[in-house]
Amino acid sequence: MSICGPGRRMEDGFSLLEVMIALAVLAIAMIGTLSVLLVVHQHNTATDEASLATKACQEMMEQLLNMTYDTMLVQDGIAFVAPKLHATQAIGTLQVTEPVPDRAEMRVRIQTQPGQITRSPVNVELINWRSRK
Repeated sequence: MSICGPGRRMEDGFSLLEVMIALAVLAIAMIGTLSVLLVVHQHNTATDEASLATKACQEMMEQLLNMTYDTMLVQDGIAFVAPKLHATQAIGTLQVTEPVPDRAEMRVRIQTQPGQITRSPVNVELINWRSRK
């Protein structure tokens, strides 16, 4: 009794058509998997970029907090380059205002332009208050 069906022997194996169909199904599945992996990689890169921008803002805020009050006030409008970001253009700006006497508001902002690695811009802003005392 043969399992392969009438006219076929056990040694016949797969036909070329069966192999081609199996490879086509496998290729379609691989394309779907690769597209998902590409999207996940882009989202991870954007998240990394936002984390690096936040860290750069925190470091700049720490530098402002370590300055004397009067030295900190003259830092208003200074631009700086955010290090270690993958974006082609990452510009940081400082804004220090004194809306109330003897109380300063400090804003550190980093904005990036989309590049080859990150397709969307990253905007991070930290705000802190400091009194003269």
